[in-house]
Amino acid sequence: MLLPKKPLLVLLTFAVVAFFAAPAKADFVPIPQPNAAYTSSTTQIPVVGADFVTINSISDGTLTVNFSSPVERRTVPGSWGTWGSPPFTEGNTTRLLFCTSCSTLTLTLSSGVRTFGFEMEPNSFQTFSMQAQFFNGATLIGTITQNVTGDSGARLFAALTNTDQFTRVVITTSPDALGFAIARLRYGGTGPAVPPATLLLLGSGLVGLAAKFRKGRNKHVE
Repeated sequence: MLLPKKPLLVLLTFAVVAFFAAPAKADFVPIPQPNAAYTSSTTQIPVVGADFVTINSISDGTLTVNFSSPVERRTVPGSWGTWGSPPFTEGNTTRLLFCTSCSTLTLTLSSGVRTFGFEMEPNSFQTFSMQAQFFNGATLIGTITQNVTGDSGARLFAALTNTDQFTRVVITTSPDALGFAIARLRYGGTGPAVPPATLLLLGSGLVGLAAKFRKGRNKHVE
């Protein structure tokens, strides 16, 4: 028995509307270690300038990272005692940014990126839970939580997304950590994750399918 033509057209039209209205769930892929694939596909923002100077942002001319609290430039070894070692970090010496007595810090990016990461270590030599939440605007894309030791225990907090972008990262840890430092800020994949033309073509295909079914149904009308 043939279905009435109007309900079928309504269902196909609804599918087209739902396709554009319902946001796809973003993927979130943590990057556990700074391997060659990660370092070769990203750009590191250098920490330049004298130690013990506080700054509110860092930039390489393409991407600027703004900090919710001032951070202080330091160097390992020297003005900061220890860092991590490969394979957990890129090396045991680095320039870094120290957030004095911070338990939270927000990194706001000047433009969206699909890969973002940094190494992080607490100030105190004990072990603390440290968390990085990756956002696109107000939308949480994913979270990385690790236990990190302040004595040569720095770890990488990095992730990529193929279907969304990162515009903000919120770091939190215990106040007992007495602040923390971040180093080797890296980013990659600027621009929209899914080309709008692709969505338009998919939507147009659904519209065409609806029209085709409607034309086919008209052939059976007596």
